[in-house]
Amino acid sequence: MSKIVGLTGGIATGKTQVSNYLKTFGIPIIDADIVTKMVEAKGHEGLVAIISEFGEDFLDVNGELDRKKLAQTVFSSDSELKRLVRVINPFIGSEIYRQINELKDQKMVVLDAPTLFENGYNSIVDETVVVYTDPVKQLSRLINRNQLSITDAMARINSQWSLETKRDLADVIIYNSKEFDLTKLQIDDWLRNEEF
Repeated sequence: MSKIVGLTGGIATGKTQVSNYLKTFGIPIIDADIVTKMVEAKGHEGLVAIISEFGEDFLDVNGELDRKKLAQTVFSSDSELKRLVRVINPFIGSEIYRQINELKDQKMVVLDAPTLFENGYNSIVDETVVVYTDPVKQLSRLINRNQLSITDAMARINSQWSLETKRDLADVIIYNSKEFDLTKLQIDDWLRNEEF
């Protein structure tokens, strides 16, 4: 059976950079964001469940999920975000478990999930790795990357647990506030300790 590592962090902390670097070692990655898009796609039961809960106004002209409209709704209200999570999480969880089972012969599998702790996926992993970034840098990255206002960026950051809380719960912390070469050195050290 594989060792399952949960990789998490806040939005715009550089978790994807870390995940992509781990791929260069041949480590299989289960990306919760990709899984989410998969189960919310046209023709999937997950999309049917979302539309049943939120209404057909959240479909675009092609019958696909209007992600921008849904994001505006759920990131402006805790109760709406909880409502979405309650509806879609069973589909996401089912696909994650399926992929873990498919990769059970690998030495290590990384579950890359921004809301690993929030959605309880930390209970299915053997070790948690948190990518931590200075909060000011996190905000700046998110504004630049997603072309968001400060208010919208803060709403997205605040929809997740604080970086400090995640850092306190982590087995391993990767600091990613400076050049990525320094981050790579930390990842290399961690993998050496894992004897990977």
